[in-house]
Amino acid sequence: MFFVRNISQTAIKVSINIETLIKNCEMSKASITISTIHVRFFKGLKDVKVDFIDQDATIRGCNGSGKTTLFDAFTWSLFGSDSQGNSDSKFNIKTLDKDNNVIPRVDHSVELTLGVDGKEVVIKRILKEKWVKVRGSLEPTFQGNKSEFFWNDVPKTSREFQDKVNGIIDESIFKLLSNPLGFNQLHWEKQRNILITIAGEVSDSELATGNDSFTKLLSKLSDKSLGEYKKELAAKRKKLKDAIADIPARIDEVGQGKPEQRDFDSLKQELGKQEVSLNMVQSQIDDLNKAAESVETEKKKIRDKIFELTTSTGRTKLELKQLLEQNQLDPYKREKEIQSDLSIKESEHTNLLTQKNDLSYSLDRSESKIRELDAELVKLREEFNAESKKKLVFGDDFKCPTCHRPLEEEDVEKQKKDMQSDFNEDKAKSLEILNKKGLQLKERLEDEKEISKNLQDKINEKVLNLKDCDKEIKSLKVLLEEEKSKPKADQQSIESQLQDKLDFNKDYQACLKEIKELEVKLENFKAPDNQELIKKKNELSEKIDGLKTQLREEQSIIDADKRIKELSESESSYAQQIADVEKEEFVAQEFTVAKVSALESRVNKLFGDGIKWKLFTKQINGAEVPTCQLTYNGVPWPDLNTASQINTGIEVINVLSAHYGINFPIWVDGRESVTNLQETESQVINLVVSEEHKTLTVV
Repeated sequence: MFFVRNISQTAIKVSINIETLIKNCEMSKASITISTIHVRFFKGLKDVKVDFIDQDATIRGCNGSGKTTLFDAFTWSLFGSDSQGNSDSKFNIKTLDKDNNVIPRVDHSVELTLGVDGKEVVIKRILKEKWVKVRGSLEPTFQGNKSEFFWNDVPKTSREFQDKVNGIIDESIFKLLSNPLGFNQLHWEKQRNILITIAGEVSDSELATGNDSFTKLLSKLSDKSLGEYKKELAAKRKKLKDAIADIPARIDEVGQGKPEQRDFDSLKQELGKQEVSLNMVQSQIDDLNKAAESVETEKKKIRDKIFELTTSTGRTKLELKQLLEQNQLDPYKREKEIQSDLSIKESEHTNLLTQKNDLSYSLDRSESKIRELDAELVKLREEFNAESKKKLVFGDDFKCPTCHRPLEEEDVEKQKKDMQSDFNEDKAKSLEILNKKGLQLKERLEDEKEISKNLQDKINEKVLNLKDCDKEIKSLKVLLEEEKSKPKADQQSIESQLQDKLDFNKDYQACLKEIKELEVKLENFKAPDNQELIKKKNELSEKIDGLKTQLREEQSIIDADKRIKELSESESSYAQQIADVEKEEFVAQEFTVAKVSALESRVNKLFGDGIKWKLFTKQINGAEVPTCQLTYNGVPWPDLNTASQINTGIEVINVLSAHYGINFPIWVDGRESVTNLQETESQVINLVVSEEHKTLTVV
């Protein structure tokens, strides 16, 4: 009720303002009338002069007698165009003879005598043909047309003449004031702009006075128009409705991606057991590795001791033999020397072979460590990649923790930024820890690879040394056989003496005994085998990885359930937001209707009873779109009969005359269709079809 009362009050104010405006304009209005019009050779009228004794005049004539031609002549004399707005280059001014040929060498002219605020003004426009006699030709030839202009018998240029005419009336206003049909033949936007200019635009602030909803609405339009705001609300409502419609599909999508429910408590217990078993196996492997290192250290000591004892016995034997040979010329001296060299080389060969075997064992242990480190590094990379792929997924339910209302978009964005920042920080820390562990493992792996390479290089070196030693041994054996094949004295006595001495040499025999004991001990040493433990460790690691993969599904299920709950709860939030938007749309529509009513009321107050202007059209969706259509007693102007169109046109001219402050002659073509003509202060020239008047007759 307040809304309707507000519009009514606005309409009363508009009415008072418009009535005051019209009265002020009438007091200072200019008046233009036609006293005479003299037409010569213009569109078939050879010489017609009409004197308007009274202000209004009626010109009768049959069809084709030249009634409309007089209106065209009047328009052409002022602006160089006919009553339809066509310039003289687009319609035929010149008069034709009986054979439809232009009558040559005549001037086509219109002379007007106007009353301008009581003063007489004589206006004349002439269209002349230019005939020029070209050299060598007997007759002049037509070279085109030229126009001449006179104002109170004073010649004027085209520009001077038009400035004079515009001083009386502008052409655009002339078209509206001289023809009752002129205004309604304009494009509706031009009609609308003129009417609003006359009546004045309705102020938004004036319309909103006393209405809190309208005042609140205007506060939201500081940087946008009402139409833009309506589009914004419509887009927001559509977005919210689309979001609600999309919720079931989104819930179904989350449900389809949700892993199958498992007994995660049992899986966690099993994971704990397997991790304990893995730690125990790893501990056993570490113990075996330490034991293997201890065994290898002990074996090396034994080999070193055997080498030391063997060297000692060889030295003792050589010294005793040399001592015996000093006491007797020895024909086997060369053979003995070769044999001595051979023994040294064989001892060296044994030592090299022992060293190579020690290095090979160390290489096996190093390669085993490399494989273990490689496996750990692969596993660590998988953890790193899994952590890198983690992404933060936001829900749609961002609410105020106090009032539980959905947060504003800018607050949601801030909260998202904070959550993203925390997530990125935690993720970066995890990646940094994994990366540091990876670098440490990689460094250990590189060190172990370097150790392995050095061991392999040493083994290769020992292999080469053994090959060289083998060659020398073979060479010495060949020399020895050659030397043995030579004839020699019997050396049995020296050998026997040497053996006897060795048999009774306590130190020598003690060394031999210790060597045998050490060799037996060396054979009994067995390196611990950890292959079964490593196999078991790998099996446990695979089981643990599988259990962890299954347990990760628990968090996926929790996240999916949480997401489904958020989507379900967001539906009611969206519904409330839609209701809020629709409320704002309702207020905006109310405001539009109020403004439409106020503007149409303001315009309609300018006109008499029966004439109404429709300035807005309501569409199917309820939107009010601009238009401009005159109706008379409820009938649109295009559907009116000729009489109603002419009378409403004159009423429009009356309003326009009041606005522009000028009364101008109105040409009413088809006057025979109008019984009672609308009253007007302007001069009226009635053009009436009368078959009994074969020539133009002024009555």
